[in-house]
Amino acid sequence: MCQLVYTSLFFRCGYCKYDHYHAYNIASDIYIQFQMQRIVDSLNNATIIAIELINSRPIENALVEGMSLLKEPAQKGDAKAQFVLGYCYGGYVTWHEDSKKMIDHEKEAYWFSKAAEQGIIGAMYYLANCYSEGKGVEKSSEKEYYWNKKAALSGFPESMLRLGDLYRDGVIERQPFYKKVLDRNIDSALYWWNKAYEVGNLSIKQQAEKRLQKLYN
Repeated sequence: MCQLVYTSLFFRCGYCKYDHYHAYNIASDIYIQFQMQRIVDSLNNATIIAIELINSRPIENALVEGMSLLKEPAQKGDAKAQFVLGYCYGGYVTWHEDSKKMIDHEKEAYWFSKAAEQGIIGAMYYLANCYSEGKGVEKSSEKEYYWNKKAALSGFPESMLRLGDLYRDGVIERQPFYKKVLDRNIDSALYWWNKAYEVGNLSIKQQAEKRLQKLYN
């Protein structure tokens, strides 16, 4: 199984030429952690500064400025910038007061899809959520299953947990026409819940354990 490299929105930008951004170079506080397929090794200055701004303590206009800086590299195909834009448009950067104002589910789904197509595992998970809830895209159980499975196979614990749920319940696509996507399979559900328990954090372990206990009881 592909082993995940854990990283975050936190990057030091002290070596950049933009002195007025040095105030945002926080040495120890990490506010968001998300899982990516590989270590970020080639981010341009604008992307580094943008992520640092977004990850900073609440600073006036930091979110808006950071997102603005991310747009160009995202449009040029930078998968990490695409992921962070999706994250911001989804309203997940809750420590910024203007986070809710920036919510745009169509843009959230768009940028997560761009990042997911380039192999960003976290983006696959969040894109699956978009299809599950119909956020910015037409609701699709089939596509939710597709992206959760890809993320789970790549080692993403949250998707492993959700994939177990999908195998427990089965997947039926009802729009635009009725279609059975996945039959119920308790053995597969158990497999993925156990995998989530093995690799997940404490919260994931607790959720997986509850599912297993409920099934066995």
